[in-house]
Amino acid sequence: MVRCYCTYHPSLVSEGKYQYEEKIEDDFRRFKQATLVPPRDEPPESRALGFDTEYDSGGTLLTVGLADSESAVAYEVDEPGWQASVKKVLKKAKVLVGHSIPGDLDYLVRLGMAHDSWLRGIDICDSLLLARMHNENGGKGAYGLETLMLSKFNTDAWKADTEKLIKATGNARDWSSEQRIARCRLDAWATRVLAKHFVERLADEPVTQHRD
Repeated sequence: MVRCYCTYHPSLVSEGKYQYEEKIEDDFRRFKQATLVPPRDEPPESRALGFDTEYDSGGTLLTVGLADSESAVAYEVDEPGWQASVKKVLKKAKVLVGHSIPGDLDYLVRLGMAHDSWLRGIDICDSLLLARMHNENGGKGAYGLETLMLSKFNTDAWKADTEKLIKATGNARDWSSEQRIARCRLDAWATRVLAKHFVERLADEPVTQHRD
């Protein structure tokens, strides 16, 4: 399979639109990247845990996803024993990672599974906020989880089928169980991978000091 990437014309930078410079560099850099290996379908072991949820249009929880950079699982909430499985993974975790994490954390609170430190804003990491800190000039749609993942890594898209359905019905309950599980586990994995990426990139950036 031949991969093709679209990017902005380099002349934009010479015209003063410097916000596109990094985007162009990232697009060309992907040609040198090896394909990112998808996560194994097994419970994660890392102390930094990617977390994601799927819920219906009424806010009822449907699916929970848990991942580190190498492993990912998702459970439907109507599966027998799903809470015990989720608690077992959460018990080992110290840092909770999510993409726009407050909404996902709210479900952990309702389930009584949130660590006290997370409720105090400690040991939580938001890949969306990190992405905005790294580049505050992203355009409309630039900070979507899949968009960010595809822009930073040589990997495959995974949301096409469910995005089509959500636009048609507006309700994740209309997805099949297999679709919810597949999306939720990869969302949890993607937020974990992106968080690590942006933390490392931000650590490498020089700090500019300003004097009043």
